[in-house]
Amino acid sequence: VSECIENGREVSAFYAGYLGEEVAGASMCLPLMEWVLIVEVSTSEILAPLYEIKRNAFIGAVVVAGLICALLALFYRSIVVRLRLISSASSAIARGDCDISLPERSGDEIGLLSRSFNSMARDIKDRARLLGESEEKYRSMVSNIPDVIWTAGAEGNKLFVSPNATQVLGYPAG
Repeated sequence: VSECIENGREVSAFYAGYLGEEVAGASMCLPLMEWVLIVEVSTSEILAPLYEIKRNAFIGAVVVAGLICALLALFYRSIVVRLRLISSASSAIARGDCDISLPERSGDEIGLLSRSFNSMARDIKDRARLLGESEEKYRSMVSNIPDVIWTAGAEGNKLFVSPNATQVLGYPAG
C-alpha cells in the first residue's frame, strides 16, 4: 500500500499476508480515488495446480519409461533373439551341419528369412548328398576301369591317379 501511495508503483510478490501466512499478492493503484486495490491468495492455493502438474508429469514420465522398457523387451524378444538364432544356424551350416531348422513363427521379414534359410539348408543338404553319391559312383567307376586315369593341376602337380596305375605301369605312379 505504501509503495502505491508514496511512489505510485504497483507491486506483485509472495509475502506474509495480514494473517501471517505466505500469500501471493498484487496491488493496483487508483490515484483518482486515492485507493489501493489489493488481491491476496494463499500460496498453497495458488501453487496447488503447479504441484498437480508436477505430480502428473512425474507419473507420465514413469509410465512413458515403463512403456519404453516394455517396447525394448518386446523388440529384443521378437527381433534380436530371432536374429541370433539365424546367426547361430548359419555358423552351424558353415561347420557342415545342415540339419538345421529355424522356427517360422510369423509372416514378417524375419519369418520369411527363416523360411528361406531353412530352404537353403535343405538344398545344401540335398546337394551334398547328391554330390556324395556322384563321387561314390565316380570312384567306383575309376577303381574298376582297366585303364589308367591321371589328372594334374595347371602347375603339373598330380591331383589324381587311378588305383590300378601301379598294376598297369608296373611301378608306383607317385
